Amino acid sequence: MGVPTNLIPTPITGLPEYQGSSTLGYLPYVLEGRSYKVQFANIAAVGAVPSSRVIAAGTGLAGGGDLSANRVISIANGGVGFDQLALSGVVAGTYGSGSAIPILTVDAKGRVTSATTAALDVTGFVPTSRTITAGDGLTGGGSLANNITLTANFSVVSPSALGVASPGTAVTLSRGDHVHPAVNLSDTTQTQGALPLGRGGTGDALSPVAGAVVYSTGSKFALTNPGIAGQVLVSAGTDEPQWRTVEGAGTVTSVNLTAGTGISVSGGPITVSGSINVVNTAPDQIVSLTGAGTTTISGTYPNFTITSNDSTVGTVTSVAASGGTTGLTFSGSPITSSGTLTLGGTLAVANGGTGASVAGTARTNLGAAASGANTDITSIALTTGTISASPVNGTDIVNKLYADSIASGINFHQSVRLATAAALPANTYNNGTSGVGATLTANANGALSVDGVAVVAGNRILVKNEAAGANNGVYTVTQVGSGAAPYILTRATDFDSAGTGVDQIDAGDFFLVTAGSTQANTSWVQQTPLPITVGTTAIVFSQFAAPVLY
Repeated sequence: MGVPTNLIPTPITGLPEYQGSSTLGYLPYVLEGRSYKVQFANIAAVGAVPSSRVIAAGTGLAGGGDLSANRVISIANGGVGFDQLALSGVVAGTYGSGSAIPILTVDAKGRVTSATTAALDVTGFVPTSRTITAGDGLTGGGSLANNITLTANFSVVSPSALGVASPGTAVTLSRGDHVHPAVNLSDTTQTQGALPLGRGGTGDALSPVAGAVVYSTGSKFALTNPGIAGQVLVSAGTDEPQWRTVEGAGTVTSVNLTAGTGISVSGGPITVSGSINVVNTAPDQIVSLTGAGTTTISGTYPNFTITSNDSTVGTVTSVAASGGTTGLTFSGSPITSSGTLTLGGTLAVANGGTGASVAGTARTNLGAAASGANTDITSIALTTGTISASPVNGTDIVNKLYADSIASGINFHQSVRLATAAALPANTYNNGTSGVGATLTANANGALSVDGVAVVAGNRILVKNEAAGANNGVYTVTQVGSGAAPYILTRATDFDSAGTGVDQIDAGDFFLVTAGSTQANTSWVQQTPLPITVGTTAIVFSQFAAPVLY
């Protein structure tokens, strides 16, 4: 009979291959002639290592754990002990001594495979028996068996304050017989800058000048100008000594003239005979020349006056005086032997007077103006008059001399920060080299203030109120001054020499003041005409303008 197709076995090779990962499928299982279906997961579990199984790290190892994950077993740091090490073949012991050195053999793994010793053979070393001996000026020393200390043998003898040092060779680092110089250094306070006269110094930092002579200003040493060959130094009392040319009897072997500012000289020197030509090359210069004998030439180009002062000795037998047309009269004139001349009368208006003999009385020569004490004049007509003083304040009357100086031209200089309203604190003037480098140095220490403002180094200062008019001028602050130092002002480079060139001292020099309690925004003009000798000729400033508010 035939077998149903569903009972015909199918070869396994003809079944499709399962590519999945599931363990839920079933497999045929035959046990004791009987067939069963068994789930694959149950078959996989038979004989498998459970995940709870543990691999533990033993001695010298680290890591391990249960088999629920991959585990790593490694040798722990320091895990290999003495017992785990293989023998290297080196005998245990100490190798090397003071007279032998160890010799080691190391394999490729860095292990010592043998150890021996060799005799020590050293050359060039310093034996411990070697000694260091302390020489002159030192103590200590000894053999090198121990550390060595050398100590300097300083003299304990106090040095002499003054005297003569004895000759010889020093055997200590400090000779006991050396001598201090005779300088007064009793003040324990250190001195900065120049050492003052009272402590053996010069009081100033002097720069050598060939031919100059050192003299004392009373507070410091200073240098004169060098003068010229053949001159002698003449004392000026407490001021700077001056060089002078010696004049007296003798034979003149050479005559020459030196050209001054605005003057050209040719033809000199004269050694036997000849002439020297003097030409005024600057027509605005004032010439004042005293020639041989008693003849004087003076005046302003092109008008000069030649005056002879020759006189004949005689006896005055009569003296008379006259008031001329001034309105004044003299009584007691003439005087033939002795007597008194008495001035009387009323000075006429044309000669600068009031024309009035009683204060408060109206006079027709004053027009409609009233004359008298405490009477304001609001309108006056004058035919002529004289204003002798130069203007100082902004409301002062200007005379012709001042107006002419303005009309002749104003020389504008760099402005100044401050201007004096009164004389500076007591100071000493040094004229430098004919004015160049001239200084005003305070006689006492202290910071300088001008017109209520503290000065700053480098400030330009207009000094116009000094008792010695020759000390007036424009200065630069080179030392402000403090409790330990005086102030020092140095003539500005545009106002330290006289002449008609740029940045020189001349009539009409104009300066604007930019700061100060009372002088700010005022301007001043230098009035003294040439010739001017810096340090000798008085320098006069007049106010040109006052502050104006708009």
